Amino acid sequence: MGKVDKLTNWCRRIRRLRSRLAAAIESEPKLQAFRDEDAVVARAFDIAQRLEGLTRHASTHAAGIVIADRPLSELVPLYRDPKSDMR
Repeated sequence: MGKVDKLTNWCRRIRRLRSRLAAAIESEPKLQAFRDEDAVVARAFDIAQRLEGLTRHASTHAAGIVIADRPLSELVPLYRDPKSDMR
């Protein structure tokens, strides 16, 4: 299995666990070894940890309903376009 395939598989596992990358690395010796064996992987992890949690983009969905057990502002980042007339 290639390096990219290994990284992709680890990313899927981490996402399923809903874990932050730093916590996943700390708790998983195989992931630590994968990072420590390869400078490119270590750099990728470093960049990923800095990007983790940042807003990817702002957009407006044409239609939809979101149902949540608490205010959405507690669950996801929200952005109101100052040019929009939407309230």
